[in-house]
Amino acid sequence: MVKKLAVIVVGGLVLTGCSNLSHREQRTLSGGAIGAAGGAAVGALTGAAP
Repeated sequence: MVKKLAVIVVGGLVLTGCSNLSHREQRTLSGGAIGAAGGAAVGALTGAAP
């Protein structure tokens, strides 16, 4: 529960700091975040976490 809250807070802070990025930079950052979240989800489901 604490880990999930920490991820949400850090994610919010990261997105707040990205207000001056161009549209292309914002899309790149969003794609990276979605990919990281997807990879974490697959890792959690398959038990591949170290």
